[in-house]
Amino acid sequence: MKLESVILLGVAASRPAANTVPKGSLYYSTDTGVLERSNSATWDSYSSGGGISQLTGDVTAGPGTGSQVATIAAAAVTATKLDALAVQTAKIDNSAVTTAKIADDNVTYAKLQNVSVTARILGRKTAGAGDTEECTLSEILDFVGSAAQGDILYRGASGWVRLAAGTSGQILKTLGAAADPAWSGDVGNTTFSKAAINGTIDANAVLKIVGQYYAPLVEKGNSGTALTLNWNDGNEQATTLNNNCTFTLSNPVDGGRYVVIMKQDGTGSRVPTFPGTVSWSNNNTTPTWSTTASRVDIVTMVYRAGDTKYYADASIGHT
Repeated sequence: MKLESVILLGVAASRPAANTVPKGSLYYSTDTGVLERSNSATWDSYSSGGGISQLTGDVTAGPGTGSQVATIAAAAVTATKLDALAVQTAKIDNSAVTTAKIADDNVTYAKLQNVSVTARILGRKTAGAGDTEECTLSEILDFVGSAAQGDILYRGASGWVRLAAGTSGQILKTLGAAADPAWSGDVGNTTFSKAAINGTIDANAVLKIVGQYYAPLVEKGNSGTALTLNWNDGNEQATTLNNNCTFTLSNPVDGGRYVVIMKQDGTGSRVPTFPGTVSWSNNNTTPTWSTTASRVDIVTMVYRAGDTKYYADASIGHT
């Protein structure tokens, strides 16, 4: 609400009409000493030396003479009575707005400070009491306890628990629905099912397979005059000899078992040559290879790293 007080001075004859000045304007006739107040229709006269002795309404004061204390009635200041710019932070005393003066559930999310970036949770990551801070999910998870690389977080009976990192070579072992997981160096009698493998591993690390086990056959195509068999591609490899061919064998492992299948092309009489690291049975006698077109010879070998040798046998002349 805007209060506007206009004091006009002049002789009584020059006083303007009451409806031409703002309501509440005061006019003092200098020649008669009379103070008058406009009510927008007429002038209300106050005798010389008099004055307003009492205020009533939303703002009250008096009755009395001289300086009087004014009081604003409870709930008198409403939003409709305030100027749009009347209430500013600079005009509010530092201790004027307390939590007790804020009604419950009245501060909306929109009135809170914006979160600086996405994917943040409000909490406090700094030690001790203090202001609310923005935390990442990783920082929230660190609340569970001391955080170190390799730690595992799991749900315990009453809350989330940190399992400290185990030692190298241990496995994480479940102990069932009613127990916590634990690190273990022993797989125990483990039953597993993965892809086409079904079987068990016992406490002595003995693997028992139910069904077949195999290494997929790697087809190398025509041999040409030189061919490298990389065992990292597979333990069993096959080629068609379309020329006399020198083989190179790479990346064997100690105890590895390997198979080479060689088929003569439509011409035949193609001769394979293996490296000197291959030791043949029967006093290291090189086999007599098939020469007939389309015949198949099969070489099986075991690699022994300590000797840097493949110990090999050949099965000749398959049709």
